[in-house]
This record gives sequence, C-alpha cells and structure tokens, in this order.
Amino acid sequence: MIMILSYLFFSGCGINHYQRYQEVTRVNTIAAYEEYLRENPDSPFTNEVHNKIVNIKFGEEFRRAMNTETPDAMVALLQKNPDNAKAKEGLKYKIAQQAQTRQAFEQYLHAYPLGTWVGEAKENIVAIMGPKMKTSYEQEGRELASKWLTLLDQGRWGEASALSVYGPGKQFSNQEEFETFLISMRQTGGGIWTRDSQGIFQETGAPVRLGVIERKVMTVQFMVQNERRPIGDYVVVVCETSFDRAGANETVVAVRTSSGGWFIDGYIIQLQR
Repeated sequence: MIMILSYLFFSGCGINHYQRYQEVTRVNTIAAYEEYLRENPDSPFTNEVHNKIVNIKFGEEFRRAMNTETPDAMVALLQKNPDNAKAKEGLKYKIAQQAQTRQAFEQYLHAYPLGTWVGEAKENIVAIMGPKMKTSYEQEGRELASKWLTLLDQGRWGEASALSVYGPGKQFSNQEEFETFLISMRQTGGGIWTRDSQGIFQETGAPVRLGVIERKVMTVQFMVQNERRPIGDYVVVVCETSFDRAGANETVVAVRTSSGGWFIDGYIIQLQR
C-alpha cells in the first residue's frame, strides 16, 4: 500500500517522476543524470540521482587509478574517500602489483581472502615462483602422496600419521585419534545388512581393510591455497584406485612447511560401490 501511494504521489502534477527516473537509470550516465536534474528540479529522486553521479565519478577515477603503474593515484582517491572499502582494497592490491613479490601478494590475500583480485594474486604468486619451482613442488608432493598411500595400503597407520598434519587447528588432538580415522577411512564393511525396529538398514559386517589392486595418478596440481586452508604451498594429487572390494577416487593434499618439509594435510576417499 505504501509503494502504491508513493507512486501516485510521484505521478501527480502531470509529471511521472518515477517513470522518468527509471528511464534515466537505464541510461546511467552523468550527462543523462545532469539533464534529468535540470528538467526536474523538484524531483523526489534528487538525492538518489546525486548519489549515482558521485558513484559513477568514483568508478571512473577508480578504474583510472587501477590502470596506473604506481599506487599514487589510488592513494589520492582514498584520501578523497577515506572510508571507501573498495579504494582501500584497491590500494592494497596496487601496492602488491608494484612490489611484485610473493610476500606482498600474500599480504593482500591475508587482508582480503574474498577480495576482487584473489585469483589474480594467486596467479601472480605462481608466476613469481616460476615453472621450475612449481614443477619441483608438484614432484615432491606427488612422491609424498604416493609414499603415504602405500603406507595406508600396508596398514602402517602409525607411520602414515607421522607424515601427516593433525595437530592444532585440525579435528584430531593426538596421533591416536588420527590413526583411528585413517583405519576407518580405509576399511569397508563385510556387506551384512540388518534391519532395525524402525525399518532402517545398517551394515553390520566386520570391517575389512581395502586391498589395493591398481592405482593411477590422474592429476597433480600446485595451489597457493586449498579450500579454506591458510596461504601456503599445496599440492593436490588425485588418484583413480581399484580395490579388491570397490573402485575409488582418492584425493591427497600435501603441504610444504616453513622449514621446507612436506606433510599430508588432507585425504578424501570416495568409494564407488
């Protein structure tokens, strides 16, 4: 009801302000808005039109600042708009662009994990590393993933967990919990199904370790960040595996620590039964 009354009010005196305002917003240029203000000095949309003019001018200045080689233009824009979040992020990224160092791009990623230039920043980090280092990291991650999966195949849970990151910030508080997790991930029931009083079927057979028949590495990919993990060096290895009881896709995530060593940081097995 309020919207209808407002529309009727704006349509009074022979001028349909709402319709005219809708038309000029479709054009969305400074010239069109300025003409609208001259022709409609008593428009109820005057404030909205002024704000749109300000936003267009800011957008034009922002694009020019982002296309310059140095952050100076963005600094000037931020001084004129000290509370503008877009200008703050733009300045942070321009600083990284000028520095062209991994540290500078990582600082941007830490400050704006969901920012406008996240993908571009990660691409810049990989470019700074160079293809030789990227290939080297992928090889190291692949070798660790292969070694780790072999330990699981052989049921050497303790050795596998020792090569894994399971400490603070993970869902496991100690090595024993992580070993239990690995055992459960690599076992399958014996296929005996029973129906309870509610009619729900459950597999009650004794868990049997999956015996591997064949495993093929499908992809090996270096990443600066994997899912919600911190910025760093990750290698994601995806394998297609044939077990004696099921086929599966296995994904292993290796992470490089600050000391230069590699550890397992994630494991997903998707059985195809």
